[in-house]
Amino acid sequence: MGLARLTKKPVIAFDVNGSERQIVREMAALNQVSHLVTISDWCSSARLMDLVSGKRALVFCDIDGGEFSLFTSDTVRALNLCDAFIELHGTPQENRGFIDRFVGREPIILDHPKESAGAERLALLGKDARRMSVEYRDPQQWLVLRPGDLSSLEQLREHLGSSASSLETTAARSRLQSEEVMLASSAGYIAGKTTTGRSASR
Repeated sequence: MGLARLTKKPVIAFDVNGSERQIVREMAALNQVSHLVTISDWCSSARLMDLVSGKRALVFCDIDGGEFSLFTSDTVRALNLCDAFIELHGTPQENRGFIDRFVGREPIILDHPKESAGAERLALLGKDARRMSVEYRDPQQWLVLRPGDLSSLEQLREHLGSSASSLETTAARSRLQSEEVMLASSAGYIAGKTTTGRSASR
């Protein structure tokens, strides 16, 4: 929801859980981005390749270990023009083997911080805000990939920065609107987070 609201770009979200898909629909409606968000139940390697082949896209993937089967050698090649954020759920050795699939790319490895930051901005979630902002599992890593020619990450950062500033100014005028903006920000990755689903944003 956060990406759709801040960038005004189409988002395709996947989740195999029907209840979660309904939550995403409700979130999209609350944030007035239903026209930008397409929700599907399953994303196979073939489906992902069809979405991104020859295109510039941002792929956000958190599928609790499913990344090892989703990103086949063909899928990896199809992602050549894409930026990608992929959470890794294996051992350090398994993660290293996965990263090595992306030959010719310059991977960036991000470790989950030990302490949460910005939990106070999720006050609308009540007493559970801090608990919900903390990673409860063993330390996880994120793989960040950029295209070989030039990265859209810097452009995205600048766009998000200017859009977020504009949203904050507008939110100050109305408590309701402020809550919607905070919802979009705090749930920026929930639309793409699944148990075994996948997410791709074009």
